[in-house]
Amino acid sequence: MYNLSFKLPKRAEIIIYDNNNSKYFLPYIKNKKYEILYTRKEKIYFFVLLKTIFVYGFKNIYYNYKKEFINIVKPKFLITFTDNDLDFLKLKFQKIKKLAIQNSYRRTCFPDLFSFLKYEKKNIYSLDHIFCFGDYIGKKYQSYLGCNFTTIGSLKNNIVKKRKIINKNSLAYISQFRPLKTNKSKNFLFDYKNFNKFMIHSSLKK
Repeated sequence: MYNLSFKLPKRAEIIIYDNNNSKYFLPYIKNKKYEILYTRKEKIYFFVLLKTIFVYGFKNIYYNYKKEFINIVKPKFLITFTDNDLDFLKLKFQKIKKLAIQNSYRRTCFPDLFSFLKYEKKNIYSLDHIFCFGDYIGKKYQSYLGCNFTTIGSLKNNIVKKRKIINKNSLAYISQFRPLKTNKSKNFLFDYKNFNKFMIHSSLKK
């Protein structure tokens, strides 16, 4: 259920884009003024929505709602833990820096962020800075999005304290499962038919 707010978001130095996983980096900005842009419709600002409809109409309403929210808050920084959100990467501002923290493993094979950017037109998506797992993946972000990068490892893993290994003769298997079916309600990835479209378009260009 949506939480409808009849207040306006306040002016702030930072906007957290998408509340998901924000708890991991909130301690680093606790002394700064920030607002949260809820991108999963947990909270909707009625007057921001009303202004969005008045200015842009109903076309691309959710994307334009995000733009209007940002224009009202007037932040210096826009930061997210959802580094594969295409709306976030598509937003462009002259005076606002877009920062992202790598949330999970990224790859160039389908389905993932780089597999989309690889076949997308240039200059549509951009980023100012990515805090990433390692130098190799940082250079990938840099090549696709023209951003700077800082290697920090996994912010989530960095929170976990190191423990002494008691049983050295044990084996741990770590795997990340990702289904091919993407969620169309979230503009994070694209579905298989769109992937085919880019593949066909790319092959015709050769």
